[in-house]
Amino acid sequence: MMTNQPSPIPLDLSNAVMIGSGTERDCFQHPDNPELCIKVNNGKVLPNKKQQAKQNQIEYSYYQRLQKRHQQPTVIPQCYGWIETSQGPGLVFDLILNEDGSAAPRLLSALDDNMLSVAHAKQLLSELKQQMLQEQIIPSDLHPDNILVQQTGALFRLVLVDGIGNRNVFKFAEMIPALGRMKIKRHWVRPMNRLHQKRPAYFPTPTEA
Repeated sequence: MMTNQPSPIPLDLSNAVMIGSGTERDCFQHPDNPELCIKVNNGKVLPNKKQQAKQNQIEYSYYQRLQKRHQQPTVIPQCYGWIETSQGPGLVFDLILNEDGSAAPRLLSALDDNMLSVAHAKQLLSELKQQMLQEQIIPSDLHPDNILVQQTGALFRLVLVDGIGNRNVFKFAEMIPALGRMKIKRHWVRPMNRLHQKRPAYFPTPTEA
């Protein structure tokens, strides 16, 4: 269950494994639970690391609203709320792991390493889009780097791990399903264009998947 109260004892992240670093946040593997990760402000945007990163707050508020809808989506990791760390307040999530315990790679890395064929990747992208529409998952920044490929046996699925949440002050897209679907479809154009720009050999023309 998510909580809005940070732990009074800061969790030391000085030796934690960094999973990734973005414009605003760094993501660390939880030093006490390898199946979890912690996202903290890295100070690139907000210089005071004691502040809650803006994207963290957007995501936390969004997950709270999902919880009120009694909904646990399948295409985004579960959120467990805030924890106080040596890097400031952090937001705890499931770490997306493969069946063998390795960290799930980004979509483009999976393609580059021949983990997926282009045709299979396009199929999974189409499935991700349909799941987002079905579950009404509103993105704030759909970017290929935020899409991971999780392998369980012979099965693969895509998971959106960042850029989640509705930045609009008025949450009409969440209250009115038709507006939510329009917003998701509008955002979906961006990763398709970015995939084309980053890997034209795989995606010779932008596609809506």
